[in-house]
Amino acid sequence: MTIRFAGQSWVRVTDREGQVLYEGVPPVGSVVKYPPGVSVRAGNAGAVQVRVGGGPEQAMGGAGQVVTRQY
Repeated sequence: MTIRFAGQSWVRVTDREGQVLYEGVPPVGSVVKYPPGVSVRAGNAGAVQVRVGGGPEQAMGGAGQVVTRQY
């Protein structure tokens, strides 16, 4: 899965065991990749675009929403 930060958002990515893989505010425009099975929590879900496999890129939620999703 790929995460692209279209705007500013705090984010925490954890693995299946709950270990934090990343936590912080990445630069706008940055792209990161993680294997399947991660949990992503975003403080501004509208700014966090996620693509799983060959699917379309989709926002995690609305602007300003705090959202947690499993991928």
